[in-house]
This record gives sequence, C-alpha cells and structure tokens, in this order.
Amino acid sequence: MPDYVLEGPKWGAPGLGTSGGTVTWAVDASIPSFFTAQISAAFADWSKYGNISFLQVGSTSAAQLDFTTAHIDGSNNTLGYASYHYSGGAFSSAEIKFDSDEGWHVSGGDVVSNYGAKLFITALHEIGHAIGLDHYDGGSAVMNSMMNLAVADLTSSDIHGVTALYGPSASANRALSPSKPLSVSDLLSKPASDTLQDLVDFDGNHLGAVSSWKIIGQADIQGDHDMEYILVNPELGRWATLGPNVNNVIDLADHGQGGETRVVGVYIDPLVTSGIVQKGSAIDSQQRFANDLRSGNIDKIFGAADYDGNGLQEVYFGLKDHTAVLHAYMHSDGNIQYANYQSGGQMNDYLSAHGYHTDWVL
Repeated sequence: MPDYVLEGPKWGAPGLGTSGGTVTWAVDASIPSFFTAQISAAFADWSKYGNISFLQVGSTSAAQLDFTTAHIDGSNNTLGYASYHYSGGAFSSAEIKFDSDEGWHVSGGDVVSNYGAKLFITALHEIGHAIGLDHYDGGSAVMNSMMNLAVADLTSSDIHGVTALYGPSASANRALSPSKPLSVSDLLSKPASDTLQDLVDFDGNHLGAVSSWKIIGQADIQGDHDMEYILVNPELGRWATLGPNVNNVIDLADHGQGGETRVVGVYIDPLVTSGIVQKGSAIDSQQRFANDLRSGNIDKIFGAADYDGNGLQEVYFGLKDHTAVLHAYMHSDGNIQYANYQSGGQMNDYLSAHGYHTDWVL
C-alpha cells in the first residue's frame, strides 16, 4: 500500500512517473524579502528527488505558480494554503498563500512563526499540494494534515510521492542507491579507520591518514536545508563534509560534481589576490586556516546560515584555543569561497547587525 496520497493532477505530461518539466514561480510584493531563500530551498528539496524543476521569474504575471500573503484565520491556525487550476489531468496554474498573521520572523537561520512553525516546512507542504500531493497521515511526513514539528525535511513518504508523480531525479537515483554505503550509526559509533577507507577527494584519489578524521559537528553547508557532518583531518590539513540521504546512509562514492561526499579544497584569500595581503603572511586567512587545520585547532561548528542575506551561505568554525572564530562564505557546491577570522565581539556585532542573537562562546 502506498505511503502517500495523490491529488490527481500533475505538471507536465499527465502519466504518472513522467517528467514535470520546468515550472515557473514568482512572489508578489506582499512576500517579505527574507521569505525568498526559504521558498527557493523548498523547491530545491522537491526537485532533488522528483524529476521536476522550478525556475523563479520576475513577475507573477509571467509565472505558473504564485506566492502571496493574506489574512487567513489569525495566528497559530492555518499557516498557508495552496489552490490550483488544471485541465485533463495537468496543472495550468497554482497559488500559495501564507498567513500574514503568524508573525513570521528570522530566528537562528530559519524563518519561523511566533509559535515556532518553520516557513521552510510550510513552503514544502504547500508546494507539495501545488505539485500534486494530498495529505498523508499514515506516518511522519511533510504532507501530514497537521504540521509535525519533529519533521525537519522531506521524509520517505514525501519522496515516494513525488517520485510516483514525476519519476526520480538523476540525483535521487544516485542518492538512494549508494554504491559505497556508510550508515550514520556506523559513522558515529565506529573509529574512522573502520568506516572511512573509501573516502576520496573530488577526483577519486585516496588521501591516506584515514584514522585521523574527526567529526566536529553538523551544519547546512550549502544552504539547502540538508545537514551534513563536518570532519577535519590534522594530518592531511583537510576537512570534509558527508551528507546522509533520507535513509541516514552516506554514499562515499558520491564525490563528483553535485555529490554529497566532499573532501574540501583550500581557497585563496581575496586580499592576497588583490595584492593587499602577502601570500603566506600572518594575516593571510587561508594560511591561518591551513595552520589551524594541521594543528587540530579547528574543533567545532557553531552554526551556518545566510546571515547577511546576500545569497551566500556562511559557516562559523570554532577554535580550540578560543582566540577567534573562522567566518567562511561558501560556494553553492560546499567549498569555501573566502573567509576571515573574527573576535568574539566582532562575531556578535556582525550577527546582531543582521538580526541574529546567539549564545555562542569562543
């Protein structure tokens, strides 16, 4: 028996399991600017697993799926709803409304209501309706009729539903059929020498020093709401990210373009490139980062989000000697674009200036 419920219509060709093509979407003037990244991440989540893609356009008049806000039923009730038109089993247009009475605000990298409901999950749910999924209450799912605050991302139920509608995406085929699987439970409970023998770099090269890998935390490195395990290796002077799939399995063979297993390369300090800072000097942040990696001084992850709202995910690394934090701006593929070191005061001032308040201590 299926663990999902379909509404009937779908985008693209009407046959189940066929591509949904590209669906355009736009927000109107009522949508706050800080909603957009959450909506984009929700679309990316669905297209990660289903063979359907989404493209943001500049105007709702040019879009197939529109977003707006409205006074629905007061706070802490209906968070949003989706409506749509279709003909012959194919969607022609859809609209998603978020309740403007929920007090949506930025908190710790998320957009939440006054009662703690996440906009990301709300957007995932309503987009689910807008692409053809109905409520399912036979187990935990984004598409439950009532929001389950314990559900932080698409579950196997949701993924089975979107793949039933549109077939699996290329990345889903890869992610759900790991060729070199490593369970999260083994990663966390067994020594690295037993679990990471197959960890390689982008080009498939074994780097050695397997037993020196150490987990320092989890973070959403790419800004796609997927949490990845962060590891460092002082002997190699490298760090790595391992992204588990929905079944809590990591594929160590998934190390190429767009993969979820990544031994991260070094970056070049832009101040070196511009000639302001001498390469290898004490104020070359890349050199300091490399030194901290090799000395084992990088030992924790404080958090990750697009703190300044410029579209780049930012990651804060903590140091064992408590002298500073490393503040890194990321490429969308999970590599560091550039980074700088901040004192505790600079970190707090920066985060506060962008509406974030944390209890992080150096």
